[in-house]
Formats: sequence, structure tokens, C-alpha cells
Amino acid sequence: NLEQQWWFTSRSGQISVSVLDLRTDPTPLHSYRGSTPATNVEVTPDFSYADKVALDELFHAGGKNAPAKIDWMWLRPYGPGAPPRTLGSFAWVSSIRFVVLPDYFLRVVSNGKLNPLKGAATAGLRPGYCPPVLKDGDPRMNRRIITLYQTFIDTIKDFPTPPKPLPDGTLIVWVPVKGSTQQFVLDSSTNQFGLKVIDQWSGDGPVLYTIVLLTVVVPLILSTVLILAGFYVGKKVLKDYRVSKLEEENTLLDIWTQARMEGLSEQDAMDQDEIPSSKVEEMRARTSFFYLVDTETGAAGAA
Repeated sequence: NLEQQWWFTSRSGQISVSVLDLRTDPTPLHSYRGSTPATNVEVTPDFSYADKVALDELFHAGGKNAPAKIDWMWLRPYGPGAPPRTLGSFAWVSSIRFVVLPDYFLRVVSNGKLNPLKGAATAGLRPGYCPPVLKDGDPRMNRRIITLYQTFIDTIKDFPTPPKPLPDGTLIVWVPVKGSTQQFVLDSSTNQFGLKVIDQWSGDGPVLYTIVLLTVVVPLILSTVLILAGFYVGKKVLKDYRVSKLEEENTLLDIWTQARMEGLSEQDAMDQDEIPSSKVEEMRARTSFFYLVDTETGAAGAA
């Protein structure tokens, strides 16, 4: 019998080794720190000391309880078993409104002044998870996300010395690559955290939703009404101006014409007194809305 033995030593992390015959589709077994091999190994994750110090300096600089001048802080764990960036990322936000109201909306209504200032921080797992890699859709990844959320909370609040509570209104959320942002909610019946989708626009309750409606819908309706009213008034003023110019240019002052019309019947005289349609079309072509504006400002000559 040929026996082979390898010794692997890690001074700063974890080592994962797999020797499988894929043709037989074996069940992978895992062991952590000499534990009995099993299909699943329970490991309580933590962050490296250096990264804990960095998080503390980031969140509590100058004795504060939140990052200075930052409203959105990406929190990205890395290491064995950490959720890959292709799946999603954690984020600390100073207010849920930055999740409820999309960036493009805040950019449009405020020219970017209301958009959150963003930053990023990383945290290396030590120890990490075993197994370090999970297949897509493995339910254990969801549990890992919830556990890492609690690890971030504990680190920010209790390292190096407790207590340092997060400011009211702030929260850590999970932002998946595909789908809506989710918040961590404690189930009172099981006393366990779970993930709940944050509804866009209405996720912060009816008050913010009403404010959005008042700040967007009401000005939109008012501006539409004002535009229609201005269009109606301008059209009427232009029409009255054209009528007055037509009457001015077509007043029958010619004595010969007046004398000739005296011999006509009343109906024929009325027909002669009507302004020809060609004159009306000519006046319309000469007197546009911009011509009227130029006339009022003295920039146009006589029609």
C-alpha cells in the first residue's frame, strides 16, 4: 500500500484542501482545527484585529458614533466563506431614505446635492468559514450573511470597549447584485434575524412617501397648469392683435370705394366689407408669437 502524507501550515489564515474523485460524486467532508470530518462545520467567524481597529477608527473618529461626512459606507468582508462581491455587499447608511429614494431621483431633484457621500471599508475573516466555497443557491450562504451582519454590529458597537451604540436611524443593510436592498429584521417569535426587502419609495413609511408626492407631483401639476394657462392667454392675445391689425389695414377709407358701396344693396355691401381670406392668411404668416413679443419690446417694425 502506498501511503502519502502532507503537512500544511498556515501562519496567517486558513487552508482548504479537496481531494475528490469527481466521477464517483462523493460527499465532501470538512474538518476545522482537527474536528471530526463532517459535511458541515460550525465556525464562529470574526474579523482580524487590524481590520477591527480600522473599523473603530472609521466609525468612532474623535469620539463620534458614525463615520464623519459619510452617509453610505460599503462594508465588504473577505476571506474563507465570505459572500462574494458578485452576490452582494453590506452597507451602513445614515438614513433609510438613501435606500428608499434611488440615486437618480435625488440627482434630478437636487442636482446631486442630496445624494449620499459614499465610502468603503473591508474586513478580513479570521477565522473564516468551512467549507470556504458554497454552490450557488446554497441556503448556508443566507445564514452566513446574517451572521456577518451581527459580527459587523458587534464589532462597531463593542470593539475595543463597549458600549458605542449606532446613532438612531442608521442601519446596516444587504445590497444584493440582483434584486432589492434588504434589511435585517429580528423575528420576535424565534428571536432570530431574517432578511426583509425594503420597498422603494414607500419603505420608510407613509410620511416620506407623502413628502415625495408633495415635492414632485404637486409642482408638476402646478407647472402644467401654468403652462396651459399661459398658452391659452398667449393665443387669445395673439388672436386679438391680429384682428386689430387686420381692421387697421383694411379700413375702407377710400372715397371711391365708399361711394361705390352706397349704390349696392345691404347684403352686397356687407360682402364687400368682409376682409378677404387671403388677407387673413397673410396676417397670420406675418404675425407670429415671437413677432408679437418683438413688437411689445420695440424690436419689430410695423406689420
